[in-house]
Amino acid sequence: MDTFLDTLKLVEEFTAENTVAIYCPVAGVELNFKPLTVQQTKEMLKSQIDTSDDVVATGVKLANTYNNIVIENCIEGKDTANTLSIIDKECILFGLRYSTDSKYKVEDKEVELGVINKNIKTMSPDKKVLSDSRTIKFKAGNIVVSTTLPTIAKDTAYNRAVLHKSKDKKINDIVIEIYITEACKYIEKITVGDTGVDFNDTSNVDNLVNTLQKLPSSVLNAVSLYITNVKTYRNSLFTVEDQLVDLSTDFFSGI
Repeated sequence: MDTFLDTLKLVEEFTAENTVAIYCPVAGVELNFKPLTVQQTKEMLKSQIDTSDDVVATGVKLANTYNNIVIENCIEGKDTANTLSIIDKECILFGLRYSTDSKYKVEDKEVELGVINKNIKTMSPDKKVLSDSRTIKFKAGNIVVSTTLPTIAKDTAYNRAVLHKSKDKKINDIVIEIYITEACKYIEKITVGDTGVDFNDTSNVDNLVNTLQKLPSSVLNAVSLYITNVKTYRNSLFTVEDQLVDLSTDFFSGI
């Protein structure tokens, strides 16, 4: 037993002395993280061998696994990690992988991950990526759609709602609802006249999803335009010589 405890102590000391400093372009700060563990890598790779027919549950569980890794490994603490954006989350996961192995191949072609590492440190997001607001005018009044990047905490909460909705259902029956739930993640607030609905309040995600579904389709279109801007910036960070590097389980399988 003493040997086991001694080993654990050595592991903790090793982790404390070998943290990884990673820049978060949206937050604009450098944070420190513990290296990926074998267990965490194993959790990420589970989806590769998942024989379940529930592709929704598999994808959502993987997304929350990624979120949990960032939260667990953040030296600055859970509260700090939960406020980070989903773009910063991907940069952190990339940084943890990059610190372990800077080499990666796509279809037998080696990708220079150093380019992505440089992109993350030098390519700041535009103000319209951080947040945006669109006013949709109607005869009866205006609807103001305020959008912003989801935090890890918000992403996790909405993912849990998707898991609940998708339980025992076929993807064809809920695909539109999943799409709308994903859109809700990017909404900060919708104001109709003098009434505002706070989409950051995740205490009842179902109510928020239902609210969005009852609004004119132009509201969802405004959110989709913002998401397109976000994804354009996100993809620019992870592109090397016109090759977009996907942070899928394959990306982590070689470490």
